[in-house]
Amino acid sequence: GRCTLTRIGRKEFLSIIHGRAVIAFLSRWCISCKRVYRLLKKTGAYIVDIEQEPLLAEAFRVLGVPVIVCFQNGKEIYRRNGVCSRKQISEILKIKMPDG
Repeated sequence: GRCTLTRIGRKEFLSIIHGRAVIAFLSRWCISCKRVYRLLKKTGAYIVDIEQEPLLAEAFRVLGVPVIVCFQNGKEIYRRNGVCSRKQISEILKIKMPDG
């Protein structure tokens, strides 16, 4: 399976969420986002930079960062606002990412 952290834009976003995906909405200036970014490295999650993709952030009601959103078949199935611990991220990935 994927083992990298990939930055995505609007075009990639729309195709990715039709499968099963964990997407973190982050910003470069946010200290909590940097922690979440480090914890998500090598997990197969995707990153949306809200400064580069403000319309995407607005469309998914991202009012503050960090936000981790899980999608399945184009629908949001889980959302976590705020910084997460390594354990919390591990639990999110176990539940929300496909096996393998």
